[in-house]
Amino acid sequence: METKIIAKQILDFQKQLINNAYLTTTAVQEHGEKLTHLIIDPIPQIPEQTKGLVNAWLANVKQGQEKVKKLQDETFARLERFILETP
Repeated sequence: METKIIAKQILDFQKQLINNAYLTTTAVQEHGEKLTHLIIDPIPQIPEQTKGLVNAWLANVKQGQEKVKKLQDETFARLERFILETP
């Protein structure tokens, strides 16, 4: 029984660590996105097609981050179930 408690504590610590890393990465990405818009949007020499590509790229990055977060949450849920269900 004590092994389960220790394993759960280790898993909770790792989950919090990865969540914090994800939040930091997301904050950096959002800041980069704001900077990109501040630089690109006011310049009239940049074609709209290029601006559209940059926006699509930023959307893809965000979508990728959301997929990674979902996968992390699912994996931690599976590990938690495994720890709790193991005799």
